[in-house]
Amino acid sequence: MDKFVNIFWQLLGAADQMKLKGITHQRLKPPANELAKGVVLVMSIALACIRTRSGLRPTMHFVSHNLSAQSLPCLPEPFGMLTINKLSAL
Repeated sequence: MDKFVNIFWQLLGAADQMKLKGITHQRLKPPANELAKGVVLVMSIALACIRTRSGLRPTMHFVSHNLSAQSLPCLPEPFGMLTINKLSAL
């Protein structure tokens, strides 16, 4: 699995300034409000789960707690401006 994670991060490293809206389905309207917050939350957790150093990956308790939270965190900037690099730092 680590081999695939490393390949994935190498690809992302080349495109770390890629905007999140660039990897969502092009035929769908960009998410707004609560849906945008949910997409950002899931993407940031997913990126954290595939960190190359296993000690930096979140625990399942952390993941389940954040996914089941009643309130979503505020977006650091508008959805259309968020980059993969910024999400992986959340």
